Amino acid sequence: MQVTDTFLWLGLLGGIIPDTLRIIQERYTSNIPNYFKQPMFWIGLILQMGLGALVTWLLAPTTGIQALLIGYSAPSILTKLASKFNIDDHDQQDKGENKGLQYNNTSFSLLRWWKR
Repeated sequence: MQVTDTFLWLGLLGGIIPDTLRIIQERYTSNIPNYFKQPMFWIGLILQMGLGALVTWLLAPTTGIQALLIGYSAPSILTKLASKFNIDDHDQQDKGENKGLQYNNTSFSLLRWWKR
C-alpha cells in the first residue's frame, strides 16, 4: 500500500508531539527558552520528526489518526529508552570535563531533555 503525502506529514507532525509535551510540562521552568537557543535541541527535534515520518512510511497506516499516532510513538519510545541512561554518573567520570553545550553554568544534553 502506498503512503500518501498527507500521512507522511501527519507522521512528521507526530514526531513533534513528545517535545511539545515536554515543553508544556516544563512551561514554568526558567531554562526552557535556553533550550530553544541550543543547536542540539533543534537537531534532536528534526531527528524525531524524521523518525516519525520514516516509521509512518514503513508501517503504511490506513487512517490519518494512525499516521499521527505512529509518528508520535516512534520518537517517544526512542527518547524514553535514551533517557534511561544515567548521564549524571557519566558526567562525573569525565574528570570534570564538560563536553556538552553551555547554558547557565550547566551543560545542555538531549538525554537530560528527554529525561523530562
